[in-house]
Amino acid sequence: MENSVERRDAQLNHIEEKRFIFQHIRTFVIVNVVCLLVFLNYNFIFNLIGESNLASLKIIIQMCMLVAISSIGFQIWFSTRFNLDNKNVHIGALFFTIGLFQIVHIVSSDGLPNYLHYDYGKFSDLFDLITHNLMPLGMIVIVLMPYQQIALRYRKAVFSAAIFLAFVFIVLCFWNLAYIHMLFEQFNLKMILQTTAIISQIVLVVLLLKNFKWSRRRNFLFLIATLYFIIGNVLFTISTAHTDVYYLVGELIQVCAFITLFYAIYYSSVERPYKDLALSEMRMQKMAYYDEISGLPNQRYLEEKLERELLVAKKRKAILLIEVERLDAIKASFGRKSMNELVLILAERFTKVLEEDQLLIQFGKNQFMLYLKYYEQENVQLVCERLRQCLDQPIQIKHYSLRMKFHVGVAIYPTDAYYPEELFQCAHFALNEAKQSVNGNLAFYTAEIEKKNKEQLQLEHDLEKALQNSELFLEYQPQLDLKTRELCSVEALVRWEHPIKGKIPPNHFIPIAEDSGLIIPLGLVVLKKACQEMKQWQQSTGKMISVAVNVSLSQLYQENFLHEVRNILCETEFDAKYLQLEITESMTIEATQLIPILKELKQMGIAIAIDDFGTGYSSLSYLTDFPFDCLKIDRSFVNKIGVSHKGAAIVTTILAMAKHLQVKVVAEGIETAEQLAYLEQAGCDKIQGYYISRPIPFNELVNSYDEMLAKVYTLV
Repeated sequence: MENSVERRDAQLNHIEEKRFIFQHIRTFVIVNVVCLLVFLNYNFIFNLIGESNLASLKIIIQMCMLVAISSIGFQIWFSTRFNLDNKNVHIGALFFTIGLFQIVHIVSSDGLPNYLHYDYGKFSDLFDLITHNLMPLGMIVIVLMPYQQIALRYRKAVFSAAIFLAFVFIVLCFWNLAYIHMLFEQFNLKMILQTTAIISQIVLVVLLLKNFKWSRRRNFLFLIATLYFIIGNVLFTISTAHTDVYYLVGELIQVCAFITLFYAIYYSSVERPYKDLALSEMRMQKMAYYDEISGLPNQRYLEEKLERELLVAKKRKAILLIEVERLDAIKASFGRKSMNELVLILAERFTKVLEEDQLLIQFGKNQFMLYLKYYEQENVQLVCERLRQCLDQPIQIKHYSLRMKFHVGVAIYPTDAYYPEELFQCAHFALNEAKQSVNGNLAFYTAEIEKKNKEQLQLEHDLEKALQNSELFLEYQPQLDLKTRELCSVEALVRWEHPIKGKIPPNHFIPIAEDSGLIIPLGLVVLKKACQEMKQWQQSTGKMISVAVNVSLSQLYQENFLHEVRNILCETEFDAKYLQLEITESMTIEATQLIPILKELKQMGIAIAIDDFGTGYSSLSYLTDFPFDCLKIDRSFVNKIGVSHKGAAIVTTILAMAKHLQVKVVAEGIETAEQLAYLEQAGCDKIQGYYISRPIPFNELVNSYDEMLAKVYTLV
């Protein structure tokens, strides 16, 4: 999205620049056409104006030229106070000098009152010719000058020195009028200076073309102005007197040149900075109110819009908070760039199915919010169905076809809340309910939902205290080896005895721990406790019992997870070969990041098991890449043994596949003799479930182990 915006801005700038160049070339051509018409109709124009009026017209044109030159100098003087670069400062000083010389030229020219009653002779011509040379020569020096920032005192020094030297030069010339007159008469100084002006202006054109990319528009205007000067100097050269039409047109072209230079300076010192500032403000506005990835309005935009509209709202409105599943997992697997690409695709698909009065905003990295100006329950359900349908087509990311799902929480104004922040909160409560619901992905806010969410927040607070107060303990469910008929391993399951509420089911507090980040310290507590108690059992009974411990994705991604595991094994003196870590099948989508971590665990001697196998909706290709030792068949398949032929067939297929992969298989949720018999006949390695034993505390496990083993012999 960001690249497309930049390309669009570049295209607009290119179009504007072409229009700018065309406009000034057109003006330049018009001026030259006028010059050509003057050449072709010289006698007519001369007779039309009259010789007596040409001198007065010349003075008027020279005054206009002086105004343009002075404007350039003063504009640079004021603008360089805030933009102190050496090139602009020297251009300003140059034009102040040219302006002073132009004043001397006008004051001493024929046609103005001679208040000093002094014979100026060629004095006026000299300063006219000096201005023709000083501009291109000064600009050549400035163009070749390396760009740098300067101090404020340097600016004052340059302007002061230029004005001082100009006055000194004027005084010296005034004292040597006779010598100047001699130079004009004997050496044809006029022709020499006109020729050097034209040559220096041609050199300036070459330099401007060579450095055209530096400040393109200003250099282009400088180039046009220099071409004006060249044409003007050519007309001065071929003119026979100061009062002929050629000289008059040359003066007019000089005025065009200085006006062009004035606009060049104005553009670089006023117009361009203003446009840059306006563009910067627009970008800041966009950054403040629009998401940089999707280009959609953001939360701030919606908040301000709601604050305005809800004040005068008479009809019910709806806020839909949409959370897309697995975006964090995709970011972890494919990287941030791929996740951004996915977010952009989602935004485009959602936008296409919405109507004009339905506003989609980016609410978070994996959340969108939809604002419906007119609420009807049927309309909300229709919109959700459209959003769902637009995700029926898989999204292609790095040669992977991803099917995305989302959950929606709905809050209604004014039924649920009156203010934007409260509406957002209600939508969050409803979204949490939708994520936990098994009946669908849409939930409307109710007071009961808010109460439930607040209870969960309280439970999160209590869970943190439980970790500090050692309220968590472990229960163990034995696993029966069907080949040796031994209870050789157990699975550790965390339990919580709340001081007020009593036992809290794991399916209540484990999701809270995962969402809040408490799963990391909780997981370490479970792992350490399991290793301690199994080591204690091994030492007291001599039985080498293995223990299986579940680990979450957050734990595995913890920066020092491997270090923590080593420390726990070292501290508890528990042999790593008796420890098995279980990951769920849904975590295998994180293959790129997980495989190196699992390999290091394997090198430590720890076994790896894939829990809930068959329920993770992942590609079987991971089976060839993951370094695992055991597959655990989910209870949902085991429950279908003896009930559904297809369910039993799936179990048989998993067992056959595991045999070829040379990994062990544990079947979970065994509750009947029929299930046990089927699994034993199919070649399953281990089983666990209530048919063997429910999860029991450590002390009970140790004390009743022999009794439990005897019971197993009667069951199997």
